[in-house]
Amino acid sequence: MKRTNFVTTIVIGVIALLLPLTLSVPALAATGYTFTNKTAGTSLSGMGWNMVASSYTGQYLAADQWGGDIYTSTDYGASWTKATTGLPAGATWSGIASSYSGKRLVVGQSGGDIYTSNDYGASWTNTTTGTSLNGKNWGPFTSSASGQYLSATVNGGHIYVSSNYGATWTDATSSGSKEWYGVASSATGKYLVADPYDGYAAVSSDYGATWTTLPSLPNGGWCTATMSGTGQYQTLAGCGGNLYVSADYGATWTQKVSDTHYWYSMASSFDGKYQTALDYGADIYTSSDYGATWANDTVGTALHGLSWGSVASSSTGQHLVLLEGSGDIYTANDPALTPTTTATVTNPVTSKAVGITTPLGTNITTTSVTTEASLAKQDSGYSYPLGLVSIGYDTGNTSDQVSLTFVTDLKPSQVVARDFNTTTQQYVTIPDAVITETTYGGQHALQVTYSLADNGSLDANLAFGSVTDPVGLAQSISPDTGFGQPQSRFGLTGLVVTSSMLFVGGVVLARRRVS
Repeated sequence: MKRTNFVTTIVIGVIALLLPLTLSVPALAATGYTFTNKTAGTSLSGMGWNMVASSYTGQYLAADQWGGDIYTSTDYGASWTKATTGLPAGATWSGIASSYSGKRLVVGQSGGDIYTSNDYGASWTNTTTGTSLNGKNWGPFTSSASGQYLSATVNGGHIYVSSNYGATWTDATSSGSKEWYGVASSATGKYLVADPYDGYAAVSSDYGATWTTLPSLPNGGWCTATMSGTGQYQTLAGCGGNLYVSADYGATWTQKVSDTHYWYSMASSFDGKYQTALDYGADIYTSSDYGATWANDTVGTALHGLSWGSVASSSTGQHLVLLEGSGDIYTANDPALTPTTTATVTNPVTSKAVGITTPLGTNITTTSVTTEASLAKQDSGYSYPLGLVSIGYDTGNTSDQVSLTFVTDLKPSQVVARDFNTTTQQYVTIPDAVITETTYGGQHALQVTYSLADNGSLDANLAFGSVTDPVGLAQSISPDTGFGQPQSRFGLTGLVVTSSMLFVGGVVLARRRVS
């Protein structure tokens, strides 16, 4: 059975759920997506659209055609450009995947080669020509966040993996030779799930080097799979209606849907909470509870009954791009899922506000302020009169510039930015932190801005794509380290320390500067 993928748009609002009585999809209130046809009335309408891939933000998109070309978008799908440099025209493109940035892309041909791009699809390189991999019936692809780790399926063959951005490929023979219909990856590329039409689904936890089949699930009939960024939440769906979810990295599975749906393509938000599934020739379904229940978003509209073929999602699920096989490209937007890049939390230590800002490509998930005394370990050389702010966010970036704004009367010269790593139980001064005076809500404030690398020395969250970082503005109660002016714990009281206080037993206590 050859699988091809296909997609269309009108604007609809929030719709009530009207499921036929013969279906056994658990009911859920429909989401707030607005669907828009981006290619109606253009030369791109009616093309044989196959598969689509999205960057982390949803800004950069790439779509392939079965017997056509590759198209890319840099404006959330508003406009599309044909990619020609380094690519053959009119090829039978069978799979495409994107890195989180959208800069790195990989695409394959059925009966042809694998091509990669490192410039958002502007130019391409054939990485399999002249090798034994040329001429294979390449199917769906998946990519890690960085684009370094890739997996490619062969229709009627094995799964192949790459650890060098697609430059070379290794045959993962333990996957077995099957008619693979889908494959999905975690952000690191470590966790993978793949589904064949003619056998048991399989999972990998070592970047695809080895695969374990899932004999507790139905044997065959699988069509599509998706996975959260961490790999914890996974969903498998079949062409005959079965839909299973896992919340433990693919170790155990629970059936959530059993009916006659023809699940053809799926996509997930980074956290796995928001998922979209396409029922070929019918409707678009969405879930906001990790795949436990599903809502029909298009029943009773002009989008019902279309040949939905492929869907991709931004990190929060706010932006979707959908292909209707022999029709059009659609986008969907749910403003309620807009990424949170700014937050304000009331500081229980000072009863004043703290502002938090992270850049584009992130989504703030948790914020809190705590006292130093409540932490597992105290900082022997510093006090924290404003407490420590703990922020957690998901990110598609390798490093982010984060800003914290504290309402306070303190001056930059009186404090230093310090980080507490809850994993190592260590406090460190943030070397590149910049502290400036500003106002926040009409009040004097200090803003600290610093770089925070995912899985770097300041990140207490070991999961790739998720960052946790407790940071505070500290006053020194020990000799100056060179990172800020030493301050007494009496600094907040406004007391003046006179020179006479620097004599103890006739010995002058001099500051020692450490370079």
